[in-house]
Amino acid sequence: MKKNRVIILLCLVISFVTVNGFAADWFPMTSGTTENLNDVWGYSDLYAYAVGDNGTLLYYTGVWTSPMPPGTFSMNLNALWGPSGSDIFLVGDGGTIAHFGGSPPGGFMDSGTVENLNDVWGISGSNVFVVGDSGTILHYDGIAWSTMASPTTNNLNGVWGSSATRAFAVGDNGTILYYDGIAWSTMASPTTNQLNCVWGYSDLYAYAVGDNGTLLYYTGAWTSPMPPGT
Repeated sequence: MKKNRVIILLCLVISFVTVNGFAADWFPMTSGTTENLNDVWGYSDLYAYAVGDNGTLLYYTGVWTSPMPPGTFSMNLNALWGPSGSDIFLVGDGGTIAHFGGSPPGGFMDSGTVENLNDVWGISGSNVFVVGDSGTILHYDGIAWSTMASPTTNNLNGVWGSSATRAFAVGDNGTILYYDGIAWSTMASPTTNQLNCVWGYSDLYAYAVGDNGTLLYYTGAWTSPMPPGT
């Protein structure tokens, strides 16, 4: 399931406010497309990518442009991440994974699945995780993608970690998973709402957001940090 654009924006706001200690003014930008945009990732003030429906891939260097010829991708692209600005992984519907830069240098990769893939995150270009529908979890070791044992069949919509031995994945029905460097396991969740995104800034501080205004906070256990209705 594709991430909701409002939820993605909330993740970005949380990231910015937490790291920088203040909120900047937001203003509209011209994207050059009318397609739904599902994720954004950047590596400096002036370099960023965004992906969206029907193969939309945009590149920002002061203005948003399309770096690939039309038709390069036809499927919905749901997320992207990279260890550097020249080493990017894209994931999308139908098991799509594409890699640009790094080693191997680029193009479509064999994911081993036809499930929709919803998020990607990694420690390095040779230690990357992808999550998707039906509890799909994939790992890339720099050579090939492999399927990891998953303790859920719920759709997984977001993945993030602070190290190679501490990562979280979130998904439908309030699903929260934890990775300890060896295996994924389920965590107690205070909600049954769909969770769409997870992000943090250390081993013991993370946020998850989801449907119906759900905002969870992790400091050793997942709790709801705001009173209902906030």
